[in-house]
Parts: sequence; C-alpha cells; structure tokens
Amino acid sequence: MKDKLLKLIADKQNKIDDLAKRSAASEDVKELRSMNAEMDALQSEMDELRSAIDEIDASEKRAVEKKQIIGTYGAKKEDKDSTARDEGEVSDVEKRAAEFKASGSAVINPLEMRAITVGSGDLAKPTNVQGNINNAFNEVSSIVDMVTVTDAQGMGEYQVPYVVGYGEGAIKGEGVDYGEDDPEFAYATIKPVKVTIYTEVSKEVTRLTPVQYLNKVREAALIALRKKVAKLIPLGNPLATPAELTGITLADAITAAAVEVSAISELTLRKIAMNYGGDENIVGNAVLFLNKLDLIAFGDIRGDDKKSVYEITPDASNPNTGMIKDGGLSVRYVINSALPALSVAGTVATTVCMLYGVPSAYELALFSPYSIEVSTEAAFKKGMLAIRGDVMVGGNVVAANGFVLVEKVAA
Repeated sequence: MKDKLLKLIADKQNKIDDLAKRSAASEDVKELRSMNAEMDALQSEMDELRSAIDEIDASEKRAVEKKQIIGTYGAKKEDKDSTARDEGEVSDVEKRAAEFKASGSAVINPLEMRAITVGSGDLAKPTNVQGNINNAFNEVSSIVDMVTVTDAQGMGEYQVPYVVGYGEGAIKGEGVDYGEDDPEFAYATIKPVKVTIYTEVSKEVTRLTPVQYLNKVREAALIALRKKVAKLIPLGNPLATPAELTGITLADAITAAAVEVSAISELTLRKIAMNYGGDENIVGNAVLFLNKLDLIAFGDIRGDDKKSVYEITPDASNPNTGMIKDGGLSVRYVINSALPALSVAGTVATTVCMLYGVPSAYELALFSPYSIEVSTEAAFKKGMLAIRGDVMVGGNVVAANGFVLVEKVAA
C-alpha cells in the first residue's frame, strides 16, 4: 500500500513539473489560471497522500515497538484484552465490503465515476490476485475526466446562462442619443436522463477478500457507466426515445460553421486549430477529440522529403491521450471511438467526425447516486456475475461555441 501511495505522489509531482514548464512558457492568462488551479489541486492531493503514508509509518512503528515490549516483558492482561478487541474490530470499508458481498447491492456516490482513470492509479485494481483476474485495455475515453462535473443530487432540470456576444460602442455626434448594443445571453438546459448499465465479471471475484471483491465489482460497474457517458458527451441526442443527454454535436450553444475537411492532409490540424476561438483569439489549451483511425491517418501524412508532417506522442501515463505537433503548433488529442472516422471511405459526407475545444465548456451533471446490484443467477451458465446499475445524469455545452465541429465533405 505504501509503495502504491509513493508511486501516486511521484506521478502527481511529474504532472506538477510538466505544468510548471508549460506555465513558464505560456502568456495566456486563462491558461495560466487553469494550470495554477490544477497544480494547487495536485499539491493538495499529494499532501493527503503524504499524510496517509505518515499514518502507515506511525502504525507500523507502534506495532513493532509493541512486539518488542511483549517479547521482552511479556503481555499484560489489559494488553491481551486490547489485542483481542483490535482483532475483533473491522474498518468501515471492510464492513461495507462485507455487507455488499452478502447482499449484492450498494449505492455509490456518482462523483466516484471520475476516480477510475486507467493509468492514474486512483483506484486499486489488482491484476494478479487469487483467481488470476487481469484487467483489459482501457475502454473509456478520457473526455469524461476533462469536462466540468456538477453534483446535482436532489435537483431537477436546470439552466446554465452564458454570454453569446458583447455589444460594440458607436461614434455619435453632439446631442445625439447614445447608441444601444446590449450583450446577448442564452441558456443551456440540462435535464436528467436515466443511464442503465449491465455488465458481467468473472465469478472468480467471489474468491477475493470482501474489500477486493467490492473494488472489482465497483470498478467493472463504474467503467461501464463511464464508457457509456464518454460516448454520449460527443454524440448524445436529447430528441431520441428515450432521451439522451445533449451531446456536443447537437448543442444549441454551437452556432459557428463547422470546419469542412474532405481528407486529412498536411493542412488539417492548422485549419482546425485556427478556426476555434473567434476572430480575436487562438486558444492554446483546447483539445482535439477524434477516432483512433484518424490519428493514424495524421501519422501517415508525409511531406515532400518523405518525413512525417505530424509528430504524435502518446501520454505514457494515459495512452488514450497525447500530443500531436505540426511544426510550432502543439495540440493535445484524446481518442474517442464513438466519433466516426473521417479517414474511412464509408463515412458519408456531412458527418461530424472530430471535435476541438476546451473540455470544461461541457457540463456533466450527476443527479442521483449510482446504485448497483449483483446477481449470481443471470449469467449462471457462463460462470459470470451479472452487474446491473443505474444513475441519473445530464449534460450540455455551457459556453458559446465552446467547441468547433469538424465535418467531412465530399472531395
């Protein structure tokens, strides 16, 4: 456990160092504020982890000292009674885990859905335990960890206001009425919709300890939820039956013309990046969301010298993301398999294939706790545990043209 905490601290320190380097090179005030806030959050997390390590060290030291005293002087009656009480006590986590293993149902805070990030190590995921249960490759797009998450438990439908545009001053002569040009506002509506999950895990998890069992089942259920939400954020259709949360491609806040691309070329990345942020800005902290096949297509582009036009560097700690560079232009990318591949011949014209923008412009609301139930009967023949879950969520773009859409057009 201590080694895991130390590794988490090292990973977060590396992220802070990387942010500090980027901060030193940036002149964008919003970007600097965002990076400073992220560094502060990482530092707080590191402080908590160090406190946990101190508690572990203190506990281990007390246990060693007690053994030494008992070995030298023998145990007093009260010490024996205390040891018996300690051995009989069970932590809250172990109690909840045991109750879950016995009852097969539990309620989880929906904010925990952001805690299972493959590569971050935020949740213990034993890969070589009793029963030889090993994890699969990541199946969740990191978009779900980047958007703004709001805890809306107890609320119903609500609206988020945003500015569409500001007025502009006018030149007037003496004695003439002042010109009127008010700022324009709009509202993004976020409605709760029910997302249900059904997934299965190996029955071998029942051989684990109650805590390992709870973690493994919770992990499987929350990954299934995150996987669905990660597809709804870009493509959710609020007019579907039943209704889905509002995806980026159908959000009313997106009014700017889509960037039209017939095929990925040496100009594509620059064209996308330069069309985002309005007439007065080029936003440096935006993210490109695309299908993996399109990322491969970017890598296949060659210049006249036969060298790669784009330099693609996956993130070692989270291979779902990385950087794509075109000369002096560096763009962070995130793979999302729900988006159609522009580079595939079967993708028809007018299809939105990529998204580019600041992820925080999308708000994901969590309206209810996430409840899960486990059954040993539903998948009895296959030797699997069936996991069923449901949660109420909603989402919408809450900033005017927070994303630019990349649409495929005929050549």
